[in-house]
Amino acid sequence: MHLILAFNQNDERVIGGTYYQPGAQPYKSMQTLWYAHTGEQFRVSALAMNIGLEGGTEARAETRYQQTFGVNLGVRPDRVWDLSGAFYYQTGRTAADVSISAWMAALRANIHATEDLSFLIGSDYLSGDDRGSADFEAFNPLYGTHHKFYGAMDYFYASPFANRLNPGLWDNYAGLDVAVTPRLNLGATGHYFSITSDLQSRTGSLSKGLGTEVDLQLSWKLMKDVNLMAGYSFMFGTETMDYVKGGDHTRWQDWAWLSLNIRTRVFQAAW
Repeated sequence: MHLILAFNQNDERVIGGTYYQPGAQPYKSMQTLWYAHTGEQFRVSALAMNIGLEGGTEARAETRYQQTFGVNLGVRPDRVWDLSGAFYYQTGRTAADVSISAWMAALRANIHATEDLSFLIGSDYLSGDDRGSADFEAFNPLYGTHHKFYGAMDYFYASPFANRLNPGLWDNYAGLDVAVTPRLNLGATGHYFSITSDLQSRTGSLSKGLGTEVDLQLSWKLMKDVNLMAGYSFMFGTETMDYVKGGDHTRWQDWAWLSLNIRTRVFQAAW
């Protein structure tokens, strides 16, 4: 069991204005309980988080609270299958004092066909907000890991949606990983993205499809403690992608990266 407590305050601005320094964590306070257990064939984790967000006016500052609750389950019945699923729900109030009712669900299967070949297939669904709804229904993944979820190109949630939209996201993906040699691994993952709410532009209703992303990755162990990693990703977007994220889907969209990781042991002791 882990307990996390956080609080942000500028001494010179006790009330009104900004509660926290620009560029700092965007919350006034946070309290989190996290539990995790890992067994031979079963694993479980549970999260309860309360976040206080700055609201109100400069004349009368207020803190609005939102809560996130969820559970993550995994089972590995044998050496071939590794199955996992998660569900999270958000409630409380936004910084603008709107009631929240949002959720996300995820399913994933890893299939270890051989010692050198594995496949994965999964689906992540994050609810979106319909502008006509009285509640705010868009799930916020809060402090996610960049390049890990929803495609390596970080089209979604690493930066805001355009036009003040919160359309949600449905990510269906599949991939494979191949150990070419004991030192060289190659991986490829394809994603199909779509929104989870109904949107209309000035010309009418929009298709929910956002596009397809392909992520390619290489990992090469050069020597002990030294690993070279590289990746290349490209996106085939749609007109809906232009509306919710901006840009021009007819232009080629790609991203490449290279990383040399050195993990040396400066100090080691045994007791």
